[in-house]
Amino acid sequence: MPFYDRLFVESDKTDAVLIIGKIENESEEPMKKVPKLETVKRFYVNKALLSYHSVYFKELFEDERSPPEYLIENVEVSEFAGVLSLIHNKPMLRLYYKAENLVELADRFQLPAAKRHLELFIMMDTEIDKNRKILVADKYKLSELLKMSLDLFRTENDYRRYCDYSKSYPVNFKLFYDISNETNVKLFHKLIDILCCPCRRTCEIEENRDESVEIIDYETLFAQSEKTDTVLVVDGKKMHVNKAILSYYSDYFNTLFNSDFKEKSMQEIPIKQVKFEHFATLLSLVLENPIVPSERNAEKLLVLSERFLMPVAKRRLELFIISSSKNRLQKVRIAEKFKLEDLMDKSISLFIDRDDFGDLLNRQIYRDFSDDTKYMPAAITGKFASFDQSDVVFLIGRHRLYGKKDLLTYHSTYFKDLFQTNLDSKKSPSEFRIDNVKFDEFSTLISLVQTNPLKITEKNAENLLQLADRFDLPSAKCHVELFLITSEKKSIREASNR
Repeated sequence: MPFYDRLFVESDKTDAVLIIGKIENESEEPMKKVPKLETVKRFYVNKALLSYHSVYFKELFEDERSPPEYLIENVEVSEFAGVLSLIHNKPMLRLYYKAENLVELADRFQLPAAKRHLELFIMMDTEIDKNRKILVADKYKLSELLKMSLDLFRTENDYRRYCDYSKSYPVNFKLFYDISNETNVKLFHKLIDILCCPCRRTCEIEENRDESVEIIDYETLFAQSEKTDTVLVVDGKKMHVNKAILSYYSDYFNTLFNSDFKEKSMQEIPIKQVKFEHFATLLSLVLENPIVPSERNAEKLLVLSERFLMPVAKRRLELFIISSSKNRLQKVRIAEKFKLEDLMDKSISLFIDRDDFGDLLNRQIYRDFSDDTKYMPAAITGKFASFDQSDVVFLIGRHRLYGKKDLLTYHSTYFKDLFQTNLDSKKSPSEFRIDNVKFDEFSTLISLVQTNPLKITEKNAENLLQLADRFDLPSAKCHVELFLITSEKKSIREASNR
């Protein structure tokens, strides 16, 4: 069952229907067009929620209908569902490989909160190169992504490489033609700094230091408006908020506003034992214009997201920390403390080879990890044959994965043929670059033909099946199929018990 069939079902909270599908016949009246029956999807949604987050939907819903059904044209169903899910309590994560398509939809349907969420993901995605990030940031006005991408241009060679520079051909300025004049000026100034400023690194440090002290206008962000209907008081400062929106995103506020507590009837509700700036930043993460967290306050905000029961804010903080410059051990510590699976996977994957472990076993931060966490780096690197026994290395991005030729040759004609192409190589161990694959998924796939396989999850199972076909690993495919069959039976049992 597609995720959107579970997320956008009719309930006591829904009061409108979005109809998504390809159009069979044309008509001068848009709402008279009839979608093909086999492609129609009906998304049951809450008008107030969508209207709060989007001017597009606010204006759409002002046209009252009975029944309240609205046609959404020219969208791919899963992508449209994915971008809508980003303002719901259970955001869809599997479609992030289509992040650029989702940004386009967030822009089209005027969903700034979803757009910001996607911006954070693109910032941390190492598989998207910096000139592509600049193009996306420039096109959709993603200021933080643009700033981060410009910072990746550090040398003159970076400019040459991303302008298709070569000695045999003239310079191709395609990147500069495709972006706005404003962004071109920023790139030009960056190049001038690189070429002319001997103290460039010192200047950049001072500049970043100045930019990190950003003045945020909290008063405007939480000012009274037609959308607000109650006041929270923190550190003596008033924050005008919307009860329904906070109730939707937080069980804490749902109980506070709708149960028989004295706060329910209070005009101004005090929130104690929290700093105003931290609390305002936390709430903003589920509102129209989220404040960008900082490396300094991200962990404190995670604590607050748990205290105030705000899973969407917690997810957005996780994405921010993934994209941050915090060192990998600190990321692992935070992932374990707050049970953040994606942060844990991304952080563990930063341990690329034996040298990355160094004196890890002697460090206190490692000793404080749970046994499960201590096991994970070994699962991703050391498990793939001890370094002394391995005779092949796979290069995935900047990661190195060690393996045994004879084992992989036995299980896969793909690897048998691959290794045959490198018989004359004098390099030991042999190295092979594997493109268009994620390191953690390829690692899991290869582990399935070894004695201690890595964990298959519902999140990676479908991709593992595709990789098993691509790399011709039938035994690995059987592992995944067995997992899916077992998971399905478990779901059926749980459903019947309910």
